[in-house]
Amino acid sequence: MVVESEKDLGIMIANDTIWKEHIVMIVAKANRIMGFPNRHCAGLVDSEALLRLYFSLVRSHLCYCSQVWAPQSVVSQLILIEKVQRRATRFIVGKGGDLYYRNRLIKLKLLPLNYWLEYLDLDFFYKCIKGHIIFGLQFDEYLFF
Repeated sequence: MVVESEKDLGIMIANDTIWKEHIVMIVAKANRIMGFPNRHCAGLVDSEALLRLYFSLVRSHLCYCSQVWAPQSVVSQLILIEKVQRRATRFIVGKGGDLYYRNRLIKLKLLPLNYWLEYLDLDFFYKCIKGHIIFGLQFDEYLFF
C-alpha cells in the first residue's frame, strides 16, 4: 500500500518530498501553543519572560529538524513560518510597541526566522565537516551482550 505522507519523529514526510503539509502542521501547532502565553501571561510578566516562553514553547517547534525540511527556496512556505514570529513579536513587545516587524526584531535582538533557519543549516554543516556529528555507526556496536 502506498501512502501520501507519513509522520516520523515529528516530521511529516510526503512521498513527493514537498514539505507544505509539514509546515502547515508546525505552524498550526505553534499558533496553538502561542495561545497559552496569550491567555495566561498577558500583562503579568515582562517582555524578557515572554521572549523565553516564545523560545522554549514556540520557536523550538518551528525549528525542529529544520535541516531536513527547511524551505529555503519556497517563499510562500517561509512566509507562513515567519507569520508566527511576527505575531509573537507583536505580543511580546505589547500594545505600545513598534508597528514595524523589523524594529520589533531589533528591539528583541531576534533574527527573521528564514535567517535563523539558514544559521541552523550552516551550524549543522559545520558540525558535519568538523566531525562533531558521526554518520554510519553500526547499531550492533552499541549492543551489550
